[in-house]
Amino acid sequence: CAVIPASLPATFWQDCHDYSITWYHAVPTLHHLLLSFPMPKGGVPATLRFIRSGGSDMSLDLFNRLQKLGVPLLEVYGMTETAPAIFCNPFPVTETSTAAIKRHPGQYPIPDAVDAMILPPKRAPGLEPNGDLDGIESTEEPVSRLTKELGVKGEICLRGKNIMAGYTNNPTANREAFLPNGFFRTGDLGVISPRQYLTLIGRVKEIINKGGEKISPAEIEHVARTHDQVNDAACFRIKDEIYGEVIGLAIMAKSAITITAVKKHMRQHVVMFKVPDK
Repeated sequence: CAVIPASLPATFWQDCHDYSITWYHAVPTLHHLLLSFPMPKGGVPATLRFIRSGGSDMSLDLFNRLQKLGVPLLEVYGMTETAPAIFCNPFPVTETSTAAIKRHPGQYPIPDAVDAMILPPKRAPGLEPNGDLDGIESTEEPVSRLTKELGVKGEICLRGKNIMAGYTNNPTANREAFLPNGFFRTGDLGVISPRQYLTLIGRVKEIINKGGEKISPAEIEHVARTHDQVNDAACFRIKDEIYGEVIGLAIMAKSAITITAVKKHMRQHVVMFKVPDK
């Protein structure tokens, strides 16, 4: 085990060589920084078995750059309440294995030891789920809305022996965090894919309500990052007298780019009401 100084020296990759590091873990922000450090002759050390990432979502650009290092990239998802990591990507064992299938950031296989379900938005009686995040408020009980139906978006709910029993001396928090059947509400939005992979798509509390239309900031950020001149992006809500909330977008550009160009790119990939307003 090697302890890296808090200053995170630019000799990181050389240190990995010198100490025969077998793996390291970092949040996406630190991965960005590490990739800017000089790489020793010969590239990453042969001893490096895998690179792990967690703590926040990873952009597709960063995901691809890390994979180009030629070392397995394992993303983990979890929180203190789940003790702590609960989902992790498997090693790519063979070219024909499930683990070797091309994946994208924020996708995790659902382990057998965990019961994972999706809690879609409330809907008025008689309306069928359409897989989207918008819905009409109703009195329908949360437990009856839990589903494992593929393609339905909603809050990720978990149940298993690794989930905490509850918050100490805080009954209010426990009522908000747990459903009557014991499922823990993570506060994260997700969808189950046909391969039984769980894909993270955002946070419940970050959803932007634009005149009744629900927009996930994570979706807007992902689309913005696909522009070849955008290095990173952050989407956020802005208060508005007419719509209640509108979409704000801040980008970190690789080179000079105009707002007009960004909006044009967004219009090509999302419906009009999801195009950032500012």
